[in-house]
Amino acid sequence: MPEENRSRYVALGIVLVLVAVSFFMIKPFINSLLGAVVLAYIFYPLFEWLTKKIRIRLLAALFTTIIALLMITIPLIFVLNTATTEAHFLYVRVRQRLSIDTLLNFECPEQGASFFCTFVNRINDLSGQQDIQIRIKEVLANGITWLANATSQFVLSLPGVFLNFVIMLFTLFYLFLDGKIIADRLYQALPFKARHQKVIRNQVSDVIYATVYGSVIVAVIQGVLAGIGFWLFNVPSPVVWAMVTTVLAFIPFVGAWIVWLPAGLFRVLDGYNTDSRIIWQGILLLLYGAVIISGIDNLLKPKVIGERAKVHPILIMIGALGGLFVLGPVGFVIGPVTLALTKTLFEIYEQEQHGETA
Repeated sequence: MPEENRSRYVALGIVLVLVAVSFFMIKPFINSLLGAVVLAYIFYPLFEWLTKKIRIRLLAALFTTIIALLMITIPLIFVLNTATTEAHFLYVRVRQRLSIDTLLNFECPEQGASFFCTFVNRINDLSGQQDIQIRIKEVLANGITWLANATSQFVLSLPGVFLNFVIMLFTLFYLFLDGKIIADRLYQALPFKARHQKVIRNQVSDVIYATVYGSVIVAVIQGVLAGIGFWLFNVPSPVVWAMVTTVLAFIPFVGAWIVWLPAGLFRVLDGYNTDSRIIWQGILLLLYGAVIISGIDNLLKPKVIGERAKVHPILIMIGALGGLFVLGPVGFVIGPVTLALTKTLFEIYEQEQHGETA
Protein backbone atom coordinates (compact mmCIF):
# COMPACT_ATOMS: atom_id res chain seq x y z
CA MET A 1 0.00 0.00 0.00
CA PRO A 2 1.44 3.42 -0.94
CA GLU A 3 2.51 5.63 1.92
CA GLU A 4 0.05 8.37 0.90
CA ASN A 5 -2.95 6.02 1.01
CA ARG A 6 -1.81 4.56 4.34
CA SER A 7 -1.62 8.04 5.87
CA ARG A 8 -5.07 8.88 4.49
CA TYR A 9 -6.63 5.77 6.00
CA VAL A 10 -4.93 6.36 9.35
CA ALA A 11 -6.20 9.94 9.39
CA LEU A 12 -9.71 8.75 8.47
CA GLY A 13 -9.59 6.13 11.24
CA ILE A 14 -8.52 8.72 13.81
CA VAL A 15 -11.33 11.04 12.72
CA LEU A 16 -13.92 8.24 13.00
CA VAL A 17 -12.68 7.27 16.46
CA LEU A 18 -12.80 10.89 17.63
CA VAL A 19 -16.31 11.33 16.19
CA ALA A 20 -17.48 8.15 17.96
CA VAL A 21 -15.94 9.21 21.29
CA SER A 22 -17.42 12.71 20.92
CA PHE A 23 -20.86 11.23 20.24
CA PHE A 24 -20.77 9.05 23.36
CA MET A 25 -19.61 12.06 25.38
CA ILE A 26 -22.56 14.24 24.33
CA LYS A 27 -25.11 11.39 24.18
CA PRO A 28 -26.39 11.97 27.77
CA PHE A 29 -27.11 15.59 26.84
CA ILE A 30 -28.44 15.09 23.31
CA ASN A 31 -31.99 16.11 24.25
CA SER A 32 -30.72 19.28 25.91
CA LEU A 33 -28.71 20.21 22.84
CA LEU A 34 -31.58 19.50 20.45
CA GLY A 35 -33.94 21.43 22.72
CA ALA A 36 -31.57 24.40 22.62
CA VAL A 37 -31.54 24.25 18.81
CA VAL A 38 -35.35 24.29 18.67
CA LEU A 39 -35.60 27.17 21.18
CA ALA A 40 -32.91 29.12 19.32
CA TYR A 41 -34.97 28.85 16.14
CA ILE A 42 -38.16 29.98 17.94
CA PHE A 43 -36.60 32.93 19.76
CA TYR A 44 -34.07 34.03 17.12
CA PRO A 45 -36.39 36.74 15.70
CA LEU A 46 -36.63 38.21 19.22
CA PHE A 47 -32.82 38.08 19.53
CA GLU A 48 -32.41 39.95 16.23
CA TRP A 49 -34.93 42.58 17.33
CA LEU A 50 -33.16 43.08 20.66
CA THR A 51 -29.80 43.28 18.88
CA LYS A 52 -31.11 46.17 16.76
CA LYS A 53 -32.41 47.94 19.86
CA ILE A 54 -29.50 47.28 22.27
CA ARG A 55 -26.72 47.06 19.63
CA ILE A 56 -24.74 44.73 21.89
CA ARG A 57 -25.11 41.10 20.75
CA LEU A 58 -23.89 39.67 24.07
CA LEU A 59 -26.56 41.50 26.08
CA ALA A 60 -29.23 40.71 23.49
CA ALA A 61 -28.37 37.00 23.72
CA LEU A 62 -28.46 37.15 27.53
CA PHE A 63 -31.85 38.93 27.65
CA THR A 64 -33.35 36.58 25.04
CA THR A 65 -32.17 33.53 27.01
CA ILE A 66 -33.71 34.91 30.21
CA ILE A 67 -37.00 35.65 28.42
CA ALA A 68 -37.04 32.11 26.97
CA LEU A 69 -36.38 30.70 30.45
CA LEU A 70 -39.27 32.65 31.99
CA MET A 71 -41.66 31.83 29.14
CA ILE A 72 -40.97 28.11 29.62
CA THR A 73 -40.81 27.73 33.40
CA ILE A 74 -43.63 30.01 34.60
CA PRO A 75 -46.44 28.54 32.44
CA LEU A 76 -45.08 25.01 33.00
CA ILE A 77 -45.15 25.35 36.80
CA PHE A 78 -48.65 26.86 36.72
CA VAL A 79 -50.05 24.20 34.36
CA LEU A 80 -48.51 21.28 36.25
CA ASN A 81 -49.70 22.56 39.62
CA THR A 82 -53.24 23.26 38.39
CA ALA A 83 -53.47 20.05 36.35
CA THR A 84 -52.44 17.94 39.35
CA THR A 85 -55.11 19.54 41.56
CA GLU A 86 -57.81 19.23 38.90
CA ALA A 87 -56.88 15.65 38.05
CA HIS A 88 -57.34 14.68 41.71
CA PHE A 89 -60.69 16.52 41.79
CA LEU A 90 -61.79 14.71 38.61
CA TYR A 91 -60.80 11.36 40.12
CA VAL A 92 -62.80 12.02 43.31
CA ARG A 93 -65.79 13.24 41.30
CA VAL A 94 -65.91 10.10 39.13
CA ARG A 95 -65.55 7.85 42.20
CA GLN A 96 -68.47 9.63 43.87
CA ARG A 97 -70.63 9.24 40.76
CA LEU A 98 -69.83 5.55 40.55
CA SER A 99 -70.74 5.05 44.21
CA ILE A 100 -74.32 6.18 43.48
CA ASP A 101 -74.51 4.38 40.10
CA THR A 102 -74.96 7.68 38.25
CA LEU A 103 -72.02 8.66 36.09
CA LEU A 104 -73.90 11.61 34.55
CA ASN A 105 -75.53 14.15 36.86
CA PHE A 106 -78.86 14.13 35.07
CA GLU A 107 -82.27 12.62 35.76
CA CYS A 108 -85.27 12.43 33.48
CA PRO A 109 -88.78 12.85 34.86
CA GLU A 110 -89.96 10.23 32.40
CA GLN A 111 -87.96 7.23 31.28
CA GLY A 112 -87.00 7.61 27.64
CA ALA A 113 -89.06 10.81 27.17
CA SER A 114 -86.53 12.19 24.69
CA PHE A 115 -83.33 11.35 22.92
CA PHE A 116 -81.36 13.04 25.69
CA CYS A 117 -83.11 11.01 28.36
CA THR A 118 -82.59 7.77 26.47
CA PHE A 119 -78.90 8.52 25.99
CA VAL A 120 -78.26 9.62 29.58
CA ASN A 121 -80.23 6.77 31.12
CA ARG A 122 -78.33 4.30 28.98
CA ILE A 123 -74.98 5.69 30.16
CA ASN A 124 -76.10 5.64 33.80
CA ASP A 125 -77.43 2.10 33.47
CA LEU A 126 -74.09 0.96 32.04
CA SER A 127 -72.14 2.76 34.77
CA GLY A 128 -74.26 0.99 37.39
CA GLN A 129 -73.22 -2.46 36.15
CA GLN A 130 -70.67 -4.14 38.36
CA ASP A 131 -68.23 -5.17 35.60
CA ILE A 132 -68.30 -1.68 34.04
CA GLN A 133 -67.63 -0.08 37.43
CA ILE A 134 -64.72 -2.44 38.02
CA ARG A 135 -63.18 -1.52 34.66
CA ILE A 136 -63.61 2.22 35.23
CA LYS A 137 -62.10 1.94 38.72
CA GLU A 138 -59.17 -0.05 37.29
CA VAL A 139 -58.53 2.70 34.73
CA LEU A 140 -58.65 5.34 37.47
CA ALA A 141 -56.38 3.32 39.75
CA ASN A 142 -53.88 2.73 36.93
CA GLY A 143 -53.91 6.44 36.15
CA ILE A 144 -53.23 7.39 39.76
CA THR A 145 -50.47 4.75 40.01
CA TRP A 146 -48.83 6.02 36.83
CA LEU A 147 -49.01 9.61 38.07
CA ALA A 148 -47.48 8.67 41.43
CA ASN A 149 -44.66 6.70 39.76
CA ALA A 150 -43.99 9.50 37.29
CA THR A 151 -43.87 12.06 40.12
CA SER A 152 -41.47 9.96 42.21
CA GLN A 153 -39.22 9.33 39.21
CA PHE A 154 -39.19 13.03 38.41
CA VAL A 155 -38.23 13.94 41.98
CA LEU A 156 -35.41 11.36 41.96
CA SER A 157 -34.12 12.65 38.63
CA LEU A 158 -34.18 16.34 39.63
CA PRO A 159 -30.36 16.69 39.79
CA GLY A 160 -30.05 15.31 36.26
CA VAL A 161 -32.95 17.44 35.04
CA PHE A 162 -31.34 20.55 36.51
CA LEU A 163 -27.98 19.74 34.89
CA ASN A 164 -29.60 19.16 31.48
CA PHE A 165 -31.59 22.38 31.85
CA VAL A 166 -28.45 24.39 32.60
CA ILE A 167 -26.66 22.84 29.60
CA MET A 168 -29.63 23.71 27.40
CA LEU A 169 -29.58 27.35 28.55
CA PHE A 170 -25.83 27.72 28.00
CA THR A 171 -26.13 26.14 24.55
CA LEU A 172 -29.07 28.40 23.74
CA PHE A 173 -27.08 31.48 24.74
CA TYR A 174 -24.16 30.60 22.46
CA LEU A 175 -26.46 29.56 19.60
CA PHE A 176 -27.86 33.09 19.57
CA LEU A 177 -24.32 34.40 19.18
CA ASP A 178 -22.85 31.84 16.77
CA GLY A 179 -25.81 29.77 15.54
CA LYS A 180 -25.82 31.14 12.00
CA ILE A 181 -22.09 30.57 11.58
CA ILE A 182 -22.41 26.97 12.83
CA ALA A 183 -25.38 26.32 10.52
CA ASP A 184 -23.53 27.72 7.49
CA ARG A 185 -20.48 25.54 8.16
CA LEU A 186 -22.64 22.43 8.62
CA TYR A 187 -24.43 22.99 5.31
CA GLN A 188 -21.14 23.67 3.51
CA ALA A 189 -19.72 20.44 4.93
CA LEU A 190 -22.51 18.38 3.33
CA PRO A 191 -21.18 16.21 0.47
CA PHE A 192 -23.69 17.61 -2.02
CA LYS A 193 -23.69 20.11 -4.84
CA ALA A 194 -24.42 23.74 -3.98
CA ARG A 195 -27.94 23.61 -5.44
CA HIS A 196 -28.71 20.47 -3.40
CA GLN A 197 -27.37 22.11 -0.25
CA LYS A 198 -29.80 24.97 -0.88
CA VAL A 199 -32.70 22.52 -1.33
CA ILE A 200 -31.83 20.75 1.95
CA ARG A 201 -31.50 24.05 3.79
CA ASN A 202 -34.87 25.31 2.52
CA GLN A 203 -36.56 22.00 3.35
CA VAL A 204 -35.26 22.00 6.93
CA SER A 205 -36.30 25.63 7.39
CA ASP A 206 -39.79 25.00 5.96
CA VAL A 207 -40.41 21.92 8.12
CA ILE A 208 -39.24 23.60 11.34
CA TYR A 209 -41.31 26.68 10.55
CA ALA A 210 -44.42 24.67 9.66
CA THR A 211 -44.04 22.42 12.72
CA VAL A 212 -43.26 25.11 15.29
CA TYR A 213 -45.44 27.96 14.09
CA GLY A 214 -48.03 26.17 11.98
CA SER A 215 -48.73 23.18 14.21
CA VAL A 216 -47.33 23.38 17.75
CA ILE A 217 -47.97 27.07 18.44
CA VAL A 218 -51.42 27.01 16.79
CA ALA A 219 -52.30 23.92 18.85
CA VAL A 220 -51.13 25.67 22.03
CA ILE A 221 -53.24 28.72 21.14
CA GLN A 222 -56.26 26.45 20.60
CA GLY A 223 -55.60 24.79 23.96
CA VAL A 224 -55.41 28.17 25.73
CA LEU A 225 -58.62 29.35 24.06
CA ALA A 226 -60.31 26.07 24.98
CA GLY A 227 -59.21 26.45 28.60
CA ILE A 228 -60.65 29.97 28.69
CA GLY A 229 -63.93 28.70 27.22
CA PHE A 230 -64.12 25.78 29.65
CA TRP A 231 -63.52 28.16 32.55
CA LEU A 232 -66.08 30.71 31.34
CA PHE A 233 -68.79 28.10 30.86
CA ASN A 234 -68.06 26.18 34.08
CA VAL A 235 -66.71 22.95 32.61
CA PRO A 236 -65.06 20.93 35.43
CA SER A 237 -61.22 20.71 35.35
CA PRO A 238 -60.69 23.31 32.58
CA VAL A 239 -56.88 23.12 32.66
CA VAL A 240 -56.84 19.32 32.28
CA TRP A 241 -59.21 19.46 29.32
CA ALA A 242 -57.26 22.38 27.84
CA MET A 243 -54.12 20.21 27.87
CA VAL A 244 -56.03 17.36 26.20
CA THR A 245 -57.33 19.83 23.60
CA THR A 246 -53.78 21.01 22.87
CA VAL A 247 -52.59 17.47 22.16
CA LEU A 248 -55.59 16.56 20.00
CA ALA A 249 -55.47 19.89 18.13
CA PHE A 250 -52.00 18.98 16.92
CA ILE A 251 -53.22 15.78 15.21
CA PRO A 252 -54.56 16.29 11.66
CA PHE A 253 -58.11 15.05 10.94
CA VAL A 254 -58.78 14.85 14.71
CA GLY A 255 -58.69 18.36 16.11
CA ALA A 256 -59.92 20.20 19.17
CA TRP A 257 -63.60 19.53 18.47
CA ILE A 258 -63.28 16.05 20.04
CA VAL A 259 -63.04 17.82 23.42
CA TRP A 260 -65.21 20.93 23.16
CA LEU A 261 -68.14 19.24 21.36
CA PRO A 262 -68.80 16.57 24.06
CA ALA A 263 -68.14 19.18 26.77
CA GLY A 264 -70.81 21.48 25.31
CA LEU A 265 -73.29 18.63 24.88
CA PHE A 266 -72.75 17.47 28.47
CA ARG A 267 -73.40 21.02 29.73
CA VAL A 268 -76.68 21.00 27.79
CA LEU A 269 -77.53 17.62 29.32
CA ASP A 270 -76.68 18.82 32.83
CA GLY A 271 -79.14 21.68 32.56
CA TYR A 272 -81.83 19.91 30.56
CA ASN A 273 -84.27 19.64 33.47
CA THR A 274 -82.40 21.40 36.27
CA ASP A 275 -81.29 24.90 35.26
CA SER A 276 -81.83 26.62 31.92
CA ARG A 277 -78.71 28.73 32.50
CA ILE A 278 -76.57 25.60 32.26
CA ILE A 279 -78.24 24.77 28.93
CA TRP A 280 -77.28 28.21 27.63
CA GLN A 281 -73.74 27.68 28.90
CA GLY A 282 -73.57 24.48 26.85
CA ILE A 283 -74.99 26.16 23.73
CA LEU A 284 -72.58 29.10 24.07
CA LEU A 285 -69.69 26.69 24.56
CA LEU A 286 -70.65 24.87 21.35
CA LEU A 287 -70.75 28.18 19.46
CA TYR A 288 -67.49 29.30 21.08
CA GLY A 289 -65.84 26.02 20.13
CA ALA A 290 -66.99 26.11 16.51
CA VAL A 291 -66.19 29.79 15.90
CA ILE A 292 -63.22 30.50 18.18
CA ILE A 293 -61.42 27.26 19.13
CA SER A 294 -61.66 25.41 15.81
CA GLY A 295 -62.08 28.56 13.71
CA ILE A 296 -58.71 29.93 14.82
CA ASP A 297 -57.02 26.92 13.20
CA ASN A 298 -58.41 27.82 9.76
CA LEU A 299 -57.55 31.47 10.32
CA LEU A 300 -54.01 31.22 11.69
CA LYS A 301 -52.44 28.32 9.80
CA PRO A 302 -52.75 29.83 6.28
CA LYS A 303 -51.46 33.19 7.58
CA VAL A 304 -48.61 31.71 9.63
CA ILE A 305 -47.38 29.07 7.20
CA GLY A 306 -48.19 30.88 3.93
CA GLU A 307 -46.19 29.49 1.02
CA ARG A 308 -44.54 26.97 3.34
CA ALA A 309 -47.83 25.04 3.56
CA LYS A 310 -46.39 22.64 0.95
CA VAL A 311 -45.05 20.59 3.88
CA HIS A 312 -47.45 17.67 4.08
CA PRO A 313 -49.40 17.48 7.38
CA ILE A 314 -49.02 13.68 7.53
CA LEU A 315 -45.23 14.12 7.43
CA ILE A 316 -45.43 16.52 10.36
CA MET A 317 -47.85 14.36 12.36
CA ILE A 318 -46.00 11.04 11.98
CA GLY A 319 -42.61 12.66 12.50
CA ALA A 320 -43.75 14.59 15.57
CA LEU A 321 -45.44 11.64 17.27
CA GLY A 322 -42.58 9.26 16.43
CA GLY A 323 -40.04 11.85 17.56
CA LEU A 324 -41.94 12.28 20.82
CA PHE A 325 -41.60 8.57 21.63
CA VAL A 326 -37.91 8.44 20.65
CA LEU A 327 -36.55 11.80 21.84
CA GLY A 328 -39.16 13.20 24.20
CA PRO A 329 -40.63 16.73 23.83
CA VAL A 330 -37.95 17.97 21.40
CA GLY A 331 -38.98 15.13 19.09
CA PHE A 332 -42.05 17.17 18.16
CA VAL A 333 -39.73 19.24 15.95
CA ILE A 334 -36.74 16.95 15.34
CA GLY A 335 -38.97 14.07 14.16
CA PRO A 336 -40.57 15.93 11.22
CA VAL A 337 -37.20 17.40 10.25
CA THR A 338 -35.66 13.90 10.14
CA LEU A 339 -38.45 12.53 7.93
CA ALA A 340 -38.33 15.59 5.68
CA LEU A 341 -34.55 15.26 5.28
CA THR A 342 -34.93 11.58 4.39
CA LYS A 343 -37.57 12.46 1.79
CA THR A 344 -35.38 15.25 0.37
CA LEU A 345 -32.31 13.00 0.11
CA PHE A 346 -34.34 10.41 -1.80
CA GLU A 347 -35.52 13.14 -4.18
CA ILE A 348 -31.93 14.33 -4.71
CA TYR A 349 -30.85 10.74 -5.38
CA GLU A 350 -33.65 10.34 -7.95
CA GLN A 351 -32.65 13.58 -9.67
CA GLU A 352 -29.03 12.45 -9.85
CA GLN A 353 -30.05 9.06 -11.23
CA HIS A 354 -32.22 10.66 -13.91
CA GLY A 355 -29.41 13.06 -14.71
CA GLU A 356 -26.96 10.21 -15.23
CA THR A 357 -29.33 8.22 -17.45
CA ALA A 358 -30.39 11.26 -19.50
